[in-house]
Parts: sequence; C-alpha cells; structure tokens
Amino acid sequence: MAITTLVAEAGDLDGATGVLQVLRSAIHRGELLPGDRLPAERELAVQLGVGRMTLRRALAVLQEEGYLVARRGASGGTFVTSLEEPAARWRLRLRTDLADYQSLHDHRFAVETHAARLAAMRHDDDHLARMQASIDALAEVTDRPRFRQLDNDFHGALSDAAASPRLAGAVLACRAEFFGQADHLDFEELVTALRDEHAAILRAVADADPEAAAAAMADHLDSSHATLLAILAEVP
Repeated sequence: MAITTLVAEAGDLDGATGVLQVLRSAIHRGELLPGDRLPAERELAVQLGVGRMTLRRALAVLQEEGYLVARRGASGGTFVTSLEEPAARWRLRLRTDLADYQSLHDHRFAVETHAARLAAMRHDDDHLARMQASIDALAEVTDRPRFRQLDNDFHGALSDAAASPRLAGAVLACRAEFFGQADHLDFEELVTALRDEHAAILRAVADADPEAAAAAMADHLDSSHATLLAILAEVP
C-alpha cells in the first residue's frame, strides 16, 4: 500500500472530511487496491496527523460507501473492498450529469497536457526510468487493480518530471475524480492500448519535444474520454 504517498498528500487535514478525501483519492487512483489492508488505527492516525476518533469517523463513512470493510480475528483489519458499489455509483453520477463530466475532462486535459509539455523540458533520467518501468511492468500485469496502479505510476512520474509541485497536485486531484472506467473493457486490449499510448508520451518526453509530448498526452486523454463515454452509455 502506498502509505507514503498518502502521508505526503495529507498535509494539515480538515478533520474527518480531509481523511475521507485523501483515502478516497488514493483508492480512485489505484494507490490503494482491492484487498489492501490499511495500517492499524493508531498507526494510520499518527501517519495522517489526526486523532483516532477523527479517523474512525472517516473510516465508518468509507465502510458505508462500500470502499472499506472491517474484518475481525487474527487476520482481521480494515480492507479495501472490490469497489463494485462505489464504482457503480460513480458511473451513475456521471451518467446523470454529463455536463459536469465534460467540465472535469476539460480540466484534466488542460492540466495533464501542460504537465507533459513541462516534463519534456524539465525531466531527468530518473523520471524517464520510472515511466519506462511502469510501461515494462504492463507486459506482465494480470489483474485490473494492478493495471490501475501502473497507470497511476506512469502519470505520477510524468507529473513529477514537470517539476511543478502545484501542477503535480492538480494532476493527482484530477486523476482522483476518474474511477472504475476500466473494469468493463477487454483486458488485453486495454493493456495494449495503455502501453502504446504511454510509450508515445515517453518517447516525446525523452526527445525533449514539449509539443509532441502534449499532443501524445492529448491523444491518450481523448482515447480515455471516448472509452468512458461508451461505457456510460452501455453499462448500468
């Protein structure tokens, strides 16, 4: 579980609402995967810088929403669910307010294409290696949660390469708004498309070509946009 990312994102949390936002976002982006076990309450509260009662209120809401499940016993704890319920609710919300979804896509398009442009100008070898590693790992991916994690790893490395902390935060926030759309697609086709699209972005970044990087990112986001619209139209 990417608890280090959660702690870095947390900052000064505004009570249970802030904890909810951090944990939901991490789940949506694939940093917390189905089946992942959260740290013990005491440890997680310390890491997030909140009181245990505040944390418990947030975890209770996430259980009600279908994100988490508590299990008792020696191997018990708080675990991320299969996410079927929140993903279905997310799709329903977008389906009933396509104008809001279009606005969200517009914002993500602006943020991530600019991040790609800056990454082409500011990257170092470590950023390129991280992006390549996420692409290489797709060759052996066998499940959708891991697929989402690798997708997030690539975009995280790219936003870090942009060397703009505020922009990187905006990329994370945008990606947290998108959730569950990959679960109704042919898995092999999904992996192949993502690998090819990410590779095109990486080539442009490595070539230090900002406009080509932005164009490759635009193609990637347009493909994701079209796919999601098709899913919203077909999947209940």
